Amino acid sequence: MITSVGIDSAMTAASVNAGVSAYQESCYYNKYHRPITAAWVPDAALPPLHEDLRNIEIKGDEKRLIQLSSVALADITPWLPSKTPITLLLAGPESIPARPTPISSDIIKSIGLQSGISFNSKSSCFLPLGRSGVLYAIELAFEFLATNVDTYILVGGVDSYANTGLLAHLDSEDRIAAVDVNNGFVPGEAASFLLLSKQPHKSFLPVSLHRPGLSDESGHMYNNDVPCLGDGLATAVRDAHSYSDGSLIDVIYSSMNGENEFAKEYGAMLIRNSRAFSEQLTHIHPADCYGDIGAASAAVLLSLSARSLSLNKNGASQQMVYCSSDMATRAAICLSRLHML
Repeated sequence: MITSVGIDSAMTAASVNAGVSAYQESCYYNKYHRPITAAWVPDAALPPLHEDLRNIEIKGDEKRLIQLSSVALADITPWLPSKTPITLLLAGPESIPARPTPISSDIIKSIGLQSGISFNSKSSCFLPLGRSGVLYAIELAFEFLATNVDTYILVGGVDSYANTGLLAHLDSEDRIAAVDVNNGFVPGEAASFLLLSKQPHKSFLPVSLHRPGLSDESGHMYNNDVPCLGDGLATAVRDAHSYSDGSLIDVIYSSMNGENEFAKEYGAMLIRNSRAFSEQLTHIHPADCYGDIGAASAAVLLSLSARSLSLNKNGASQQMVYCSSDMATRAAICLSRLHML
């Protein structure tokens, strides 16, 4: 992975565990003429675009996503099978009302060229679902691996709020954190990838992913006609726990970003699923460190959770990751420590 607090998974995990924050005043100003707080990946950490991509008409948003992805993939390349193209299920930015974010599905091809990795064009796909996208991709991975038992699949997410038009639109809705805004989030950016297999391998983290719970929230951020009752997240969490080994959840990693709507949703979910959680439940929301990273959220959170489980950090036996998008999609997944033979 790459985030504003680390150029790989180990550095990001160490920063999050230490409570390091990359928040800083940015060069973007809000409608109150004050600099917004952001958590960007330093430009120096990103490689130049591949020569073959410089001559292709690529939108500015996609260029940054391609660069972020190539850095994150360098962290995982040594573990990829070298002889055959690998399937990539990639989550990306979602479109919100009055602000479409059209990212071409060709971005997977461009990321392959930038990173030097050969992706299977027939089975790879792009899911523009925002924060919950990676968990929807994992559902597809379960289906794929059910018929391709002896193979690997790559799941990932990439997103960036470093776009003047997007920030201006969110600022007009008072959603961007700043001195004069009390209910906003800190925009960030990141890319993260997970290599999954049904066959345990000694070089993998000893962690098992259970099937994700997926649902929709009718009262989402952009549907003012319906109140958010937390039904979507509560259902996703309930289903995710039912797919697990049934043990209590000790730790939650979430995409909560500081906006009140998501905090209320969490409270409703917790009450409705209280029997699934231990009394010593710990809630970790690393957006406090690296900002809101959109579609990269679930992959980063899964990696952080898997690392802590593999080290038996917090003494937890089962953890959960959940993510809520701006639009309707909600998703959750349980992770358990895998006892290798």
